[in-house]
Amino acid sequence: MEANKKRTWILFVALLAGSLLLRLIQINQGMSYDEMWTVVVFILLPWKKIVTYFPQPNNHILNTLLAKLSLTIFGDHEWSLRLPSLVMGTLTPPTLYLLMKKRFNHSASFSAGLIMALNYWAVWFSQDARGYAGFILFSMLNQFLYLDWTDNRKNKTIFFYLISAVAACYFHLYMIFILAGQIGYGFLLWLKLKAFKPKTSLVQEPQPSKAIRKKKRKQEKKEKPESNQAGRREIIMFILPVTAVLLSLLLYIPLFGQMARYYNSAGHLVAGKWLDLKFLGDLVKIFSGSHYPAAGIIICLAGLPGLHRLYKSQNRLFWLYGLPIFFIILSTLTLHLFIYARFLAFAMPLFAMALACSLDFLSEPASLKIKRININIFPAAGLILISVLLAFSLSRYYRLEKQGFKKAGLYIQEKYPGVPVISYGAASVLFKLYIPPAEGFSRKQSLEPEDLTGKLVVGSFPASWSEHSRQILTRYCRLEEVWPGAGEEDDTVYLYNCLGKGSRGGSE
Repeated sequence: MEANKKRTWILFVALLAGSLLLRLIQINQGMSYDEMWTVVVFILLPWKKIVTYFPQPNNHILNTLLAKLSLTIFGDHEWSLRLPSLVMGTLTPPTLYLLMKKRFNHSASFSAGLIMALNYWAVWFSQDARGYAGFILFSMLNQFLYLDWTDNRKNKTIFFYLISAVAACYFHLYMIFILAGQIGYGFLLWLKLKAFKPKTSLVQEPQPSKAIRKKKRKQEKKEKPESNQAGRREIIMFILPVTAVLLSLLLYIPLFGQMARYYNSAGHLVAGKWLDLKFLGDLVKIFSGSHYPAAGIIICLAGLPGLHRLYKSQNRLFWLYGLPIFFIILSTLTLHLFIYARFLAFAMPLFAMALACSLDFLSEPASLKIKRININIFPAAGLILISVLLAFSLSRYYRLEKQGFKKAGLYIQEKYPGVPVISYGAASVLFKLYIPPAEGFSRKQSLEPEDLTGKLVVGSFPASWSEHSRQILTRYCRLEEVWPGAGEEDDTVYLYNCLGKGSRGGSE
């Protein structure tokens, strides 16, 4: 028992240290467009305004408050903005190991934690000044606490369950769908319990003797309290998450009006726009942890047997994650809510568990004993292979970084100090975080030759550029530098040189 406990803490510390190391690498890299938007529109607001301003769902309020606190204490740095996410993201893999160990063996639990640690999207979210890392951690805790409570019915578990639910919802509003999944699961169990009531037979049976009837009445009195108690337990199984929903929504009461206005205006402009093959491709990237399509498909296929094993051995866990995914997609289709693959990031721990279960399935055929330690050859080889595939995407992420805005700013400051700069595209105003004097041109504005003379142009999100502006840039400026990002192809940042005669004649 003592040896088992020691082993648990050794593996926990190993995962904690490894996760921290992977998330500290490039923690001070340049901010992505979404991060810059969060900083300018939300984090820099006064404290009171943060909790009452919700023009778009981008305000992950609890993370915004924590990021502002970190910025106040440690100063204006990329790493200080990301510190809350760094903490949450670092804790997620070892916490997943501890939670999973209650229901699975050591090797499967450790494999799940390691896979979560190496997932490059998990690292991305841990280095993001937004609420996804906190959302993943607290929603995962909430799901396992819900399972623990259904097993032990302890009041202490209810307290931590409610805390985790409210925290997760304040990190990201889509926690409501997870709680809806728990409500649905508890309600289905309650209906199932009611459906198993004994039916009255239509056939007249012989009347039992008085002694037998008396014995039967005693037995029914004994069983009735147990039956009633079971019924009450099943009712509470969906009443408890209802309570969590109500507590969470209390925090959003001041924001309901703004949320309704957004839904009735801008929210409909992107209705269901991303529920397509590209969405599925992005989902494969997030769940597999690999940017490369081939590796992502291989890893996802490897996780399918594990999903089946989870369904067979831990079907409660399977449904508690599956129902929210179903509700989110259904809402996208019926209520015309927009969707990104990252909205389903809360299910990343489930897929890590599925991969671990797939690897554990291979432990039967062969094992190797090294210094009295049983090493399962096939699971170990499979884990190494998956780790290598994930490492390729991680190295690409570290090399390219999220987006090249900071690189562009440093390049301009070093080579062209004092030269006027135009920031063109979606990040027109946001680029001022790196070059404050930059003149912002939105994607709705058209660039003209007289706007460009003697200036540098930093272009972002070229898909949003007008054809006229694209032609003007090509004709009157020289493409000097390109900084691709680790995310989408459209995340590339371009630097056009429009300073002199050598700039004419198209891109080089």
